[in-house]
Amino acid sequence: STAFAPRCNFYKINELLILSVMSISEEYDRYLKSSYQKMINYKTGAFYDFLEEDVIYSNINGGLGIFGACSEKLLLYNKYVQ
Repeated sequence: STAFAPRCNFYKINELLILSVMSISEEYDRYLKSSYQKMINYKTGAFYDFLEEDVIYSNINGGLGIFGACSEKLLLYNKYVQ
């Protein structure tokens, strides 16, 4: 499975432009995808899936949770400041 593509967001506050670039590890990607799928199944009535503990990805032996990584870089640009 491939990790999420880097996510980019643009924000504008007055004359300040902010670019946010985010990257996550494959483990965190798998956790997010399985959590999202569990939420969709719960909302659509597949409640039996919600009761199963191993439906959400975990890489912690003998426990629940994940060890993953997330990185975000903010790039700021103000056209009035050179």
